[in-house]
Amino acid sequence: MLRGSDVTGIAIIIPDESTNERTKNWILDTQASRLLGFLVTPGGWVGGARVILWEHIRSISSRSIQAAKISPIIEFSTIAEAKRSLEKPPRIMGLEVMTRQGKNLGQVSDFYFDETNGSLLGLETSFEPESETDSDRSFIPIFTSIEPADGVIVVTPETVVAMRENDTQKHYFDPEESAEAQLAKALGYRVTCDVRDGNEFIIAAVGQVVTDNVIDAARASGQEIPLLQSVGITPNH
Repeated sequence: MLRGSDVTGIAIIIPDESTNERTKNWILDTQASRLLGFLVTPGGWVGGARVILWEHIRSISSRSIQAAKISPIIEFSTIAEAKRSLEKPPRIMGLEVMTRQGKNLGQVSDFYFDETNGSLLGLETSFEPESETDSDRSFIPIFTSIEPADGVIVVTPETVVAMRENDTQKHYFDPEESAEAQLAKALGYRVTCDVRDGNEFIIAAVGQVVTDNVIDAARASGQEIPLLQSVGITPNH
């Protein structure tokens, strides 16, 4: 998982070409909840803009994009697919996120996507958008379209359930307690800092509630201890 802000201004590496191209911005399709690609050269969405589409990307990290083909950066005017999203890029930054019951979950300050397929996985929200304090940020999982309506993103009941926290008090564990038992007790607690794997991809984002999938990802990448520490549990070594 990567943040949108992780991949702004990163280098684009093209096979058999020497280039200084970098991403300028990302292009989202909020109806399909996916990343379409990146703006490389500004110049207006109707003419002059150059983009690299997701299908022309072999791999992506917080450092660079590895292009999958020669000359992957194309003129906007040649693109027929996803024309609506490219001509009028949806604005999600700064929008309020609310439940159907009217509870305000903060303003969008970033988004998260799957680095393998470009699908959107979550929104980062904050009640203080300019704040850089981790405790001010929340992770809103995405399960369906995030198409804004009247300047507001309304989340589904499924999202509300997924954000439900464990409200039981954390405690110190028996020295004989296994790591697996500790991990199971991390379920439902909110992560207070990013937990990343050895390649700097995000396993759990600040403000995200720990789920079985998060635990499985931490286990697969050997990051069980950082995950436990991120929810305030002192791990047994």
